[in-house]
Amino acid sequence: MIGYKVVSQRNKKLESWCFLPSVAGVRYVIGKETRPQTGCGPLCVFSSLRSVQENLPNLSDPIYRCYFTPSRKRSVWRKDKETTPLSELPNGTRLATSVTLLERIF
Repeated sequence: MIGYKVVSQRNKKLESWCFLPSVAGVRYVIGKETRPQTGCGPLCVFSSLRSVQENLPNLSDPIYRCYFTPSRKRSVWRKDKETTPLSELPNGTRLATSVTLLERIF
């Protein structure tokens, strides 16, 4: 499926964008399939560019069009951390077992 992934660019590397920057840990490479780290839950993408803009109106980080494989999971988690259900994530969030960045949109 096609979606939109917001990433942070740190030291020329693309990492998961997160409300708490110190929490981000997944690295992305354009054109390469990325999966969650061992012991962590699914990755998050937005279903549409409009969802990104509505939830993050002042965003200055890069947005990529991506291909993602939908997850059957209904929450996200990190190693040894509490889970966050999909219902508590921004509207338009989709959970993914893998994400491949295709092209930068913004």
